[in-house]
Amino acid sequence: MRWITTLGICLLALLLNACTSIPSPNIAVSDFGLLNQSELITLTAGDKTFAFTARIESDGQTLNLVAITPTGQRLFSLKKQGDILTTEAGPLWPQAMPLAAVWLDFEMAHVELLEQP
Repeated sequence: MRWITTLGICLLALLLNACTSIPSPNIAVSDFGLLNQSELITLTAGDKTFAFTARIESDGQTLNLVAITPTGQRLFSLKKQGDILTTEAGPLWPQAMPLAAVWLDFEMAHVELLEQP
């Protein structure tokens, strides 16, 4: 889906700029609707290319996003239930990249798609 690709672009921007202070639109989980999908995300930074599968599931009350490498290792997981965001970085995720910023990019990409006709 297009918003997953937008997520990939936002993640690339974060990796390149190490941007950590992004204002959050704070979208309610119910606004995401029902989701059950996966998409391959490929990021290129300089001469390095990173690929992972983003798995997103939402029942309208809890949203789970898990990033998995092509070899099956978990990069990170994000869970939002109500106003509570739970993040867990895997051993390969760079410590300099806060997962709260990844969540904010996910929300911002979703807001952009909600505003389109």
